[in-house]
Amino acid sequence: MTIVTDKKVVASLLFVLLVAFIYIGYYSESGEHMQSSTEEMEAVNEVISGQVDVEINSNIEETSQREKLPTEEYFIEYRLDRDRTQSRQIELLQNIVNNPNSSATERQQAQQKILAITNTLEQELKLESIIKAKGYEDAILFIQPSSVVVIVKGHNFNSTDATIIADLVAKTTGHSLEQITIIPKV
Repeated sequence: MTIVTDKKVVASLLFVLLVAFIYIGYYSESGEHMQSSTEEMEAVNEVISGQVDVEINSNIEETSQREKLPTEEYFIEYRLDRDRTQSRQIELLQNIVNNPNSSATERQQAQQKILAITNTLEQELKLESIIKAKGYEDAILFIQPSSVVVIVKGHNFNSTDATIIADLVAKTTGHSLEQITIIPKV
């Protein structure tokens, strides 16, 4: 379990997420113009598996803008971005499923990824609600196959709080404590 408090590290993490959102958005909007369903599938695999190479220093200014938002707006903005990204992913995958040129294997893979995205969203929402029920003001999660980032709103956040949340996340998602990053946001 990692607790991130350095603002530059937080900004970098958020920038990586932002670039992933933009990348997904680009491919979902231009996915209709791709030549073949194989190319679409490769783009989806690249985005969803997290293999997108990102140059962190290229545009930290956008992430800094989000960092400057009041805490309440920050959580709202993040949720909106996450929902848009997941909707775009599902839309792109649905295009593959509905494309008559897609092979049966490609359709099956796309359907499995839609199911995986839906399950991840369900886990994120469930954990956010449980964390709030435990008395924390707010929380947002970003679950990936090999990691989980939890941003928790709360004053006087300490290592005991991080341990409680990390244990809960580990039990629910099956990730190890080393794969969980907790970021307090005041």
